[in-house]
Amino acid sequence: MGNSPQKEKGSISHGSHEHTLSHGFVEKGTTEEECDVCDKEIYGLVYACETCKFSRHSLCAKKQMPSEITHPSHSMHELRLKGMSSDFLCERCFRNSRGPRYHCDSCDIDADLA
Repeated sequence: MGNSPQKEKGSISHGSHEHTLSHGFVEKGTTEEECDVCDKEIYGLVYACETCKFSRHSLCAKKQMPSEITHPSHSMHELRLKGMSSDFLCERCFRNSRGPRYHCDSCDIDADLA
């Protein structure tokens, strides 16, 4: 993260990300980064990956994401949750995104979580 979080106790492994996420605190207004789940300003209690600068609100990190979904924009195949941290173009909203995504192995397309 641009402004590294002050470390708090705890870390988690999350199925939507390949690295361990460390618990920390970020003061409001000290970074322009957004939560990789809800796309809102990142501040307060957060979980962050120091390896690839992935970050999410504490509450967003604790949400259970389904490992497979069917989405109306791509109803011919199931989409599987992938914990990749690279950039990609979301085939659903056509925005550049990064972090975890739902992926169709058959069509090789990605959809963001938002």
